[in-house]
Amino acid sequence: MFGFFTKNKTPKVATATYADQIQQVTDPVFQDRTDAPFRLKKNEEYIGSQSATLCLYKNDGRIGGHGITARVKIMKGVYYRVGTGRMAMGKSWQADQHGTLHFTTDRIVFDGDNKNFSVRWDKVIGFGFNGHEDGCQIKVDRETGADWVFILDQQLPVEQMATVVMVEENRI
Repeated sequence: MFGFFTKNKTPKVATATYADQIQQVTDPVFQDRTDAPFRLKKNEEYIGSQSATLCLYKNDGRIGGHGITARVKIMKGVYYRVGTGRMAMGKSWQADQHGTLHFTTDRIVFDGDNKNFSVRWDKVIGFGFNGHEDGCQIKVDRETGADWVFILDQQLPVEQMATVVMVEENRI
């Protein structure tokens, strides 16, 4: 009746996600040393490059407050505040600069609009793959201050990303 309770007779097809495809790759893939856009160190291999955005955890301009407070007017435009309230600036992940993220066997090099950064692999906390086709997040531990997050604008080819994951997990 009305088709509400009819069974779907088409078989479900298992689709492999980007992360599943990465796990299936077993051999690392390196680019030619002459293709690297910068000078490599002695035993360093070039994996690939991708455009990316550096995001920082910064104040976003919002001011929030809570608690019981009272204010007493002293003169025009000047108030005395008393109470248990707390004022705080809201923070969020904000895009700081755009650039190109280069992957090698020893480090990640970010060639940004304003500054360039080089990060060793032992500072990488982990990867986050979005559910949709584009994008990958790479979180980097900074010992001072908030962590950095690099968001790739597009995904690397599966073989290159698998090599990046192998290097990060010390399998190469």
